[in-house]
Amino acid sequence: MSALASACRTSSPSTASPSATARSTSSRLRVRPSIAVTAGAPSSRRRANEGEMPGKFQGLVLGVACSLAKLAACTGESGQPSPAEHKDDAAMPIEPAPSTPAPLASIAPDDARALVVETLGLAELQRYLHPEAPGRIPLRLVAEDVPAEALAGVELFGAPIEVTTLAAARASNGPFLELSLRSRGPDSAAVSVRYAVEGIVGDVKFSRTGRTWLPGPVSIREQ
Repeated sequence: MSALASACRTSSPSTASPSATARSTSSRLRVRPSIAVTAGAPSSRRRANEGEMPGKFQGLVLGVACSLAKLAACTGESGQPSPAEHKDDAAMPIEPAPSTPAPLASIAPDDARALVVETLGLAELQRYLHPEAPGRIPLRLVAEDVPAEALAGVELFGAPIEVTTLAAARASNGPFLELSLRSRGPDSAAVSVRYAVEGIVGDVKFSRTGRTWLPGPVSIREQ
């Protein structure tokens, strides 16, 4: 029996003591908290970036504040230019406004002649001229905007027109036609018409295509 008991003790597995098991478990538990703490700590670069961000933001705010201060110094709180700027403006010389050009400043004599000829040929005007009436032929024309030489040789109803001045026409007590030319652009013009003996006034608008002046809207009416 003693031999059997000895054999049993030799073949039975050894059992670790409770204190040894506790020490082994405690050793494994002590490693895990150190790993968790290391994983949860911020890196050195992240801490540096977090330290730089407030500094950059403060620099941006300071730059905007300086710009606003300079703007306020130039314009004042009301947003109007400072007195110094008004002083500089007052010191600057003021150029005089250009004078209004003459009505025919941009109409050449040849163009003026063409406009007069086209106007005299309008049926809306000729019906008031009455060449059969005494004193109507030759037609006496006052066109002081046009040089007299530019109208040399112009005929109407088979007779050369008589170019005269307004003062001379009034002094003669005879009928006369008044034309006034106005430039409306490089290729646009207007002619005003007045024939006191018939009591008519009007306006004719012209446009130029190439070298030809073409009448547009015609408005001739009795007063």
